[in-house]
Amino acid sequence: MEHSIQNETTTSHEDNWQPRPELLQAMHMIATITEGDDTAVITDREITFNHLAQRTSIIASEVNLVAIDGQRISERIDIRTPLPDVFSEMTDEQIALANTLATTGAIVRDPDEGRAILVSSLPVFEVDTAALKDLYTRMVANGALMQILGPIAAAQYMNEPRDDEPV
Repeated sequence: MEHSIQNETTTSHEDNWQPRPELLQAMHMIATITEGDDTAVITDREITFNHLAQRTSIIASEVNLVAIDGQRISERIDIRTPLPDVFSEMTDEQIALANTLATTGAIVRDPDEGRAILVSSLPVFEVDTAALKDLYTRMVANGALMQILGPIAAAQYMNEPRDDEPV
C-alpha cells in the first residue's frame, strides 16, 4: 500500500473548532496542575497558568495531517513558556547550543517581541486514544511543570568554566 506524504500541516484557528471528547477529557485532566493558581485561565482548548514566575500555556489545536503509515494526526498539543529576560539576550549560537541539550522542546524567539520562548509540541494521533489518556496526558502535564528547568540547567552548564578553557 502506498501513502503520499503530506508536507504541510493545516492548523485550525477557527473559533468553532472544539476538541474531540477524548482530547477534551485529556485537557481537563491536564488542567488539574493549575490547582491553587487563582490566575489560571482554562478553556476547552487552552490552559494558561503561572509557574515559576512565568506564564505557561498549553494549547490544543486541530491538525489535519496523514503520516506516511496512513495514520491521521488529528490534533497537536503545544506547551509555551516565556523564558526569563536573560534568555532573550542570548545569541542565536547560544540558543542553538542550549537546544542541543533539550529533550522534547526548543527555545525559539517570538517573532513579534523577540523574546525567548520554550515550546514543546506533541502530535496526537486520532486512533491513539489509550496513549492520549494513559501517556500523553501525564507527559504534557509534567512537561508543562518541568520544561523550564531544562533551559535553566543549560544556561548554568554554558556558564561553567571548562577544563579546556582558561579560567
